[in-house]
Amino acid sequence: MEPGVSFAVWVTRPEEGAARTGQALRAAGFTPQLFPLLQVDMLTPQLPEDPPDVVVFVSANAVRALGETGPVLAEARRRARTVCVGRKTADAAREAGWDVAPLAGAERASGMLRGMQGWQLSQRRVWIPRGNRDGSARREIPRFLEEAGAIVVPIDVYRVGRRKLPEAELQALRETPPRAVLVHSPSAATVLFRGAQARQFRDVVARAACVAIGPTTAARLGELGADPIRRAARPEDSAILAVLDQLAKESVQ
Repeated sequence: MEPGVSFAVWVTRPEEGAARTGQALRAAGFTPQLFPLLQVDMLTPQLPEDPPDVVVFVSANAVRALGETGPVLAEARRRARTVCVGRKTADAAREAGWDVAPLAGAERASGMLRGMQGWQLSQRRVWIPRGNRDGSARREIPRFLEEAGAIVVPIDVYRVGRRKLPEAELQALRETPPRAVLVHSPSAATVLFRGAQARQFRDVVARAACVAIGPTTAARLGELGADPIRRAARPEDSAILAVLDQLAKESVQ
């Protein structure tokens, strides 16, 4: 960070990722405001009796929500090829005992699917643990697998909903307005600008730059009228810090 420049950064993502990002921000000299706009509720998944040949994880939440215990999961981990979207998802899957196949370009679903081209998927049973939000787990990944002849088995394992910020958090944002707002998903962008509390965020957001984590989030922020929008080059804390460092430099020019 630019010497002598310190500002608050509102982290809108849910736990557990928010805590890790907050630690990185604090270590770099920023003041994190960990006030999530969304909350993640884990469901009790209904697991199929037949184990999978392939498991596709699109988020660390999907890994955690699927669980780690039980004979069906033990058999699944033993026999299934596992693919993940994003490094953090892959790290969480390995920690949970899944044997993750390394695929170049798998930071995004499109890259993961390119890496799977040539796999023998016809009549292979593929589990997709997923949340309730529209995204790759509900659209391009099932479509790719079905076209390849796979037996697609979606498993609902968690639900993401809007979180109402308590008055104490709203007051903290008013008293220490953030210079940047980290927006990790299109859903968070929608809550920020169109949610029930959007009017209460208006003055705060007007003074801040929205930092989008990924092109889809950046596009959604643009649709909602956010200005200015900065985009992290990668969905990693180091890329977020690079954007914030640039904002710090601009603050002293």
